[in-house]
Amino acid sequence: MTHGKNTKKRKLKPKACRWCKETFEPRNSLQVVCSPKCSIEKVRHENRLKEQRKRDEVLKVERAEIRQRKLKVKPRSYWANRAQKAVNRYIRERDADKNCISCGAIESVQWDAGHYRTVASSPQLRFHEDNIHKQCVVCNQYKSGNIAPYRLALIEKIGLERLEFIENNNESKRWTVEELQAIEVEYKNKLKELSNK
Repeated sequence: MTHGKNTKKRKLKPKACRWCKETFEPRNSLQVVCSPKCSIEKVRHENRLKEQRKRDEVLKVERAEIRQRKLKVKPRSYWANRAQKAVNRYIRERDADKNCISCGAIESVQWDAGHYRTVASSPQLRFHEDNIHKQCVVCNQYKSGNIAPYRLALIEKIGLERLEFIENNNESKRWTVEELQAIEVEYKNKLKELSNK
């Protein structure tokens, strides 16, 4: 016996099947496909996607491991060059508003980060900021650094005490791969900070 309540089931609005896109009248609000066939196809498709995602994740991990293994077998010179490039980029940006340290040129076809004491003669100073300054390509590459005026400009720029430290530093240094990697990261970060000012 009913007490005047309407027990008639409310008819649900038609909706589009999530698989075949055909419009259908669902039997309940949770029904998203129009037929058992579409339900099976939808589940199969979702399972294939899950499997593909798993395979992609495995491949991603494998690629990362291969990349790490390749980096581990890179020679020390590879890391030294990467570190030097990062330092040189920073130096050129640091000195962007300055003239050539040696000849005072305002314009150059190319600007270098020129070492006062060369990398070959003083590897311990190859990344020392007081030893590297913006230099025109002519002075750096065609005049062997144009050292006499470079020295005079350094006295003015960093002072005699710091210059003498550079000139008298003859410690023996062989950079490790870990140190070189850390230098690269440090100078990339310093360049970012400088560029954001």
